[in-house]
Amino acid sequence: MKLLCAILLMTSATILSAVESSLAPLVLADNCGLVSVAEAEEDALQELAQAPERWRVILSMDGDNNLEDLDTGLVEGRLVAFVQAPKGMEPVRNHNVAHESIRGTPAFFTRLHWLIRKVRGLKLVAPDIDAKGFRYRGWEWLRYDGQAAFRTAKANFDLIFAHDDPATDPNGIAAMVLGTFYRIAAAEDVSYDIVLNGAAHGQIQRFLPGTEDNAGSAADFAIADSGADFYAIAFNGALHGRVQRDAAGDGDPRSSVMGYTLTGAADEFYTVALNGAPHGRIPRFLA
Repeated sequence: MKLLCAILLMTSATILSAVESSLAPLVLADNCGLVSVAEAEEDALQELAQAPERWRVILSMDGDNNLEDLDTGLVEGRLVAFVQAPKGMEPVRNHNVAHESIRGTPAFFTRLHWLIRKVRGLKLVAPDIDAKGFRYRGWEWLRYDGQAAFRTAKANFDLIFAHDDPATDPNGIAAMVLGTFYRIAAAEDVSYDIVLNGAAHGQIQRFLPGTEDNAGSAADFAIADSGADFYAIAFNGALHGRVQRDAAGDGDPRSSVMGYTLTGAADEFYTVALNGAPHGRIPRFLA
């Protein structure tokens, strides 16, 4: 599912608002669940302490990590989703954590992993958000004074986005653009389809993969490895094909993201960066 964010400076508030707007109707449709936003974990705990009548999700941003070693202004924000069963703090034995209730209510774990899948599937479309979207970082039981509390699970996600760059934007009014919106979207027998911001942009020629190619672990199509004259393409961590690699040119764009990324295009080629530095070019054909 794609979320269209206004092209503004990306902030935690913008991200939370977009995620809440997307999840709220989905959670509501599942036995009238509720979605809300907490300013901080302390506020979430106060809300979670009030036993809910329906299952609910409380969203919060839990700070960010500075990634300025890659590019000025780039951060890795942490999204937390608290998932709570509709029994609050009541110590109930034989509750339906792993099994559907006799009334047909889904098991708690079923809802938890459903929520995780939904967040992982969100794509926030904005020039200053990493096109790879949310990365799942695991879940744990919420603990209060060392004990599991409130029958609540805490699911954690990361999202790379950009703050303003004080070197080029001293007034803090311009969005920083991440050069990662070119991506491999689909494959045919002899080609891969390239899209730019969701729209068809071109094709690159596909060859069979080599047995020694590295498959990587990225989801969807991704450049996983390279040789002197090729890039290895993987799909969901499995080898899928190769494409021709030409030498990088002077002035080819850099990237703000680690790994191989498609960073730009000309009439006859796409540019590729590795760990932020220009790495090569791939011949382009018309879409």
